[in-house]
Formats: sequence, C-alpha cells, structure tokens
Amino acid sequence: VYAYSWYIDTVSVAWDALIYGDYEAVMPLPHNTKMGIRSIYPPIFAQQLGIFAPKPISQELFQAFLNQIPKRFHKVRLPLHSSLIEPVYGLKQENIYQISELTNYLLPLQNSYESLRQKYHQNTRRNVKKSFSFDFELKKSIPSKVVLDLFAQNRGKELNHPPAFYEAMEQIMQDTIELNIGEIWGIFYEEVLVSAGFFVRSHNKIYNLFPVNTEKGKETRALFYLIDKVIQENAESNLTLDFEGSMIEGVARFYKGFGSTPETYWHIEQNRMPWYLKMGFDLYKKWQHL
Repeated sequence: VYAYSWYIDTVSVAWDALIYGDYEAVMPLPHNTKMGIRSIYPPIFAQQLGIFAPKPISQELFQAFLNQIPKRFHKVRLPLHSSLIEPVYGLKQENIYQISELTNYLLPLQNSYESLRQKYHQNTRRNVKKSFSFDFELKKSIPSKVVLDLFAQNRGKELNHPPAFYEAMEQIMQDTIELNIGEIWGIFYEEVLVSAGFFVRSHNKIYNLFPVNTEKGKETRALFYLIDKVIQENAESNLTLDFEGSMIEGVARFYKGFGSTPETYWHIEQNRMPWYLKMGFDLYKKWQHL
C-alpha cells in the first residue's frame, strides 16, 4: 500500500520517483527541505519503501537506482522493504550507507481460527479469554474523526504530534475507505468507545495501520479482543496480518503474542553534505542544546 501514488501524496511533503524502463521498477523518493538542507526522508505512516517491481531486484539494478538519486539532496534516509534482503546484504559490504535493521511482525491467516489461536502465547490466550468476560460490542465503519480524537485524548497527549500527523492519517482513512480497502473497527464497553483499529487491505495483506487504546481499553483487554476478532474473521484466507512493527519492546511483545513471526526491513542513511554545511549544521545543533 505504501507505494501507491495517492498514498505517498498524503504522507510526504513532496516526492519524485526513479523509473526503470517502462515502469519495470519504480523507486519513490519522498523529500523535504529544512534550513536549506535537502533530504530524502522516510515519511510518516510509510514503514517500508524502496524499489518496487514485479520481479526480484538484482544487486546491479539496486545499486543503479541508488547511484541515480539526484546529487542535489544533501541527506538520504530511506526505509527499504523486506524483499530487498539480497541487495541490502550486498550494500553492507560497500560501507557507503549506514544501515539499520528493523523488525516488523507478520501473521499468515491461511489456517483455521482454531489452529491460529493454538499458536497464541500463553499470556495472550489468557488476556483474550479475560476480554471475553466483558460485554463488548464490536462496531465497524467508525468515523475517522472519532478515532483520531480518541487517540489525541490518550496516547496522543504523551506523543504531542503536530496537526500534520492527524491530517495525514485522516486523509489516508478517507481515501482507503472510498477505495473500499480501509475499515475502522471500534470496541465499545458500556456504550463507550474504549479501543479501535484502522485496517487497510492491499496486496494480500491486512495492515494494522492505526491501533488506538484507552485506559479502560487496557483494563478490559479490549485490544486483545479486537486483534483476535480480526484474526477470527479472516482465518482460512490468503491474507497476512501485517502488524506494522514494532521496535518498542512492549508493542513487539503484544504482536508476537498472537503467534506472528518477525520480518526484517532496513533504514539506510547517507550524509552527502559538503564539509562547510556539515560544520554549520553541527554548530547549529550544539547551539540548540545550550
């Protein structure tokens, strides 16, 4: 879903693309400019980008794409999707880019619900069972603004995201719902929304794009209930539940608890700034910390 033009339009300040042949392979390049520094950067809500093609990308083509990133950009920071494992391995040998390994979690849903549930970790099974003791009501087609306001009133207070964060997610919600690939589910307890999830279906995946929880949701294990319902309703399908992360230990533990398996993807970074820009930028950062 990340490589759709309408999606990148929403999540990035601006973007260009490198195209090989007659669209045989495409590499989106989201970019911005801050303090005169022009950067290729990883936009919010786009976990994995890189080169997209119907066939595997060779090391030679991968390197050719990187070499064609315009020199006008002073910094390059890109998330690379998991299918680029062999080209990234080759890139590591060249020591040109700083490469960070990141972890995502996937759960194939081909098996029956009973079989999938047997692979839940013990603590997850216990929490799902506890969630059944509450008189929840699952509703679908929750308005986007309701879910975004719920996030802002809970986790959002701690994170203090700028308005652009909420504007981008609201646009993604609206676009995907119009395309009939997005859906917002909500868990209500005593007629109050206590947990919600925004899910997008694309390329045989269900993306867990925007989960929201509250204190009451945590107390009642509502998010365990929600994910279990997603698994139950999509079991015995050709879909894979993509949990969208995470490198945060507690979140990763929650996703692993449903029997998901880790998937590695990467961030690559290169500083191309000339020495005088680097010096000026370093001085500015030091001044900020005074």
